[in-house]
Formats: sequence, C-alpha cells, structure tokens
Amino acid sequence: MSRSGLSQMCGYHILSWLKPDIAAHISGGPIPMSDDDLDKVIDTTSFAIEICSSGNYGSTKRAVERMRAKGQLARLTLGTDTPGGTGVIPRGMLRNICYIASVCSVPPAEAVAIATGNTAKAHGLDVGILAPGRPADLIVCGPVEGSAGTGIADAIGHGDLPGIAYVIADGEIVVSGLSRQTPPPKRKLFFSCCDVHAGSFTAQ
Repeated sequence: MSRSGLSQMCGYHILSWLKPDIAAHISGGPIPMSDDDLDKVIDTTSFAIEICSSGNYGSTKRAVERMRAKGQLARLTLGTDTPGGTGVIPRGMLRNICYIASVCSVPPAEAVAIATGNTAKAHGLDVGILAPGRPADLIVCGPVEGSAGTGIADAIGHGDLPGIAYVIADGEIVVSGLSRQTPPPKRKLFFSCCDVHAGSFTAQ
C-alpha cells in the first residue's frame, strides 16, 4: 500500500507500528511493498489484510499462497481500490474471486466466502453471510457459454467470470434474466422461494 499523495511505500515497519484494523491493498495499488516486508506482515501481525484487483499480481499470489499455507485465510479480505488512479475495474470483486481460485489454489467456495463474509466482518458490516436476521442480497449465476466449468464452482476454479442471471437486493429482484455486465449463463436459470421465513430457497 502507499501513503496517499506521496507515492511512498507503506511497508512492514509502518504497519507494525500503526496496527490498523485492515491493511489495505498490501500487494500494491499500484505501489507494492517488498517481498520481505510482505512476508513479515503476514508472519508477525494479526490484523485483516486486503488484496485488490489493481495491485501487483505476483505480490497478490505470494500473499494469498503464504496465508493459505499458514492457515490464515480467515484474515484475508478483497477489494478493488477503485475508483482511483487505476480507474474503475468492472466486475473487480468477481475478478478477485476468480484470480485467487484459479491462480492461488483457493477452493472456489472459500474464495467466495473471503470476498463476502471475511470482507464484511473486517469492515464491521452485517452483510456477507446468509443467516436468519441478516440482509439477504443474492445473485443467481452460472457458467457462461464456452466456460470450462459445468457448474459455478468449477467455472470460478478455472478463472471464468460467471454469467449473472438474477440479482436480489432488499428482497426485490433488481436484475432478472440477464445482466448488462456479463454474458448470460449458458443454461437458463431460475429460482423459487417456498418459505422466506423458514429460509427455504432453491435455484437451478
């Protein structure tokens, strides 16, 4: 991460002194810290760590693989660091999920959990986890035409962006049948809610 406006690296010594709640875009955005500093941050601190889609890909891979090997994925969060000097990265969070699943060997379900539950928890939000009493903003998605995946998990594991068919926010369908931002899923998807209060939900 860099200190805003200074183009100066924020490395281990600053972070170990500062002890932030979240160390944002530690793999760069665009200024990365050194590999040694990155390793020290992961090995000797306990605060949440964010990687972002505008960062250094090699540093991101190094960080995620090191955290995975040390059983520290619970402290990993995802962001985009946009809008910023990089601009705006369309589908940035989906790209993050696909990257850590396909390149960093994170299981697809864990990649989704990192992007949703981990990130929300680090920021003190009540979203990101499906549970009674919590907000239930959902997407219904599937592999797009040409994807190597037969299901959403293996599509993400291959690095393919999913096709979004439905988006549900605040209990309302805000995208139905086709997203303007992704190709459609190769198979027509639908969902039904049998008992909202009991949490019964199916999607096909």
